Amino acid sequence: MKLLIVSKTGYGLGIASHLSSEGHAVNILISNEDYGRIGIGIVSSSSNGRPDITVFDSAQFGQSADELRQAGERVFGASSWSQLLQDDPDYRKAVILATWGVQEPIKHGVDMYVSVWFNGNSYIAMYTSMVYHRMTPGGTSPDVGFTGCVSNFWQPTTKVKDRILEPLTKVLRRVNHRGCFHIRATVDGDMFSISDIAGSFEHPLSLLLFENSKYSVPDILLRLFSEDSAPLTPLSQWACSVMLSVPPFPYTVHSLPTALIGVVPANLKHLWLSDAMKENGKWMTTGSHGKVGYVTSRGATLSESCRRAYRTVRNLPIQDLQYRNDVGRNVNHFLTTLRNNGWIN
Repeated sequence: MKLLIVSKTGYGLGIASHLSSEGHAVNILISNEDYGRIGIGIVSSSSNGRPDITVFDSAQFGQSADELRQAGERVFGASSWSQLLQDDPDYRKAVILATWGVQEPIKHGVDMYVSVWFNGNSYIAMYTSMVYHRMTPGGTSPDVGFTGCVSNFWQPTTKVKDRILEPLTKVLRRVNHRGCFHIRATVDGDMFSISDIAGSFEHPLSLLLFENSKYSVPDILLRLFSEDSAPLTPLSQWACSVMLSVPPFPYTVHSLPTALIGVVPANLKHLWLSDAMKENGKWMTTGSHGKVGYVTSRGATLSESCRRAYRTVRNLPIQDLQYRNDVGRNVNHFLTTLRNNGWIN
């Protein structure tokens, strides 16, 4: 299968690398010339003909994605609607209000993300996550949006289906959304409040489905183009993700290339690179932004999924490698609260 990955900052490189290792013909196009070295030596940047699927990794490509759809192409990852949702906070708030109504503000609840994959008619995958936003524990380091997560792939509870997913289904059908959608909610007892939504593939939570499925990346993407596609059965109940970076991220953008020691086929199965290239057979960062990528893992239990993630991290002795070392720790109290109040199984 031929696939084209169109990327803004290299997020789609991990997908491209996995597709290439599966034997597919993959090209990557980096739209920002400042990040032009990303992917060199890993996948080709030249065209190999008309792709079977074009993947846009950022909602910012919404207009281009829709133009290709109107021309009859298979396109995943962006739309004009998802771009509007990302670019316009007032519109985003209006969608939340129209979908879930007026909600009581919750100050001291538990943050819970709900991620779904929608085929235009129904959900083919759904999982709930607890997300880490800061670089280090303690709340004093920078909030970079995502530094890790633990995700529960068990079937959604009746409360989540009825109160969160059913109202969302109507919206996604109306706008003909096909792909990922992420909801950030705060819950306290029976009450919930939606603080943010995103219809972009660019959120790192999207990668967890690829880790926790027996199907290849193209097989999963193809299911999104058929409204009759059946839901995916996860391999394990739990999954974990840890973001990797090198200094001076997140304080400055450009840096000197860093050798990515330990990047071998066994580790690449669980590694989704973002700032990387291959030069003279050696894996390196390009120095573009320093966000190396994400490690993902799965497990029958929360502790097993996290243990596997950190085993992969330990097999990457990269100089000055930065990552949260506490993903999955001390969360049992929060999970028990969510479970006792019917938000997770």
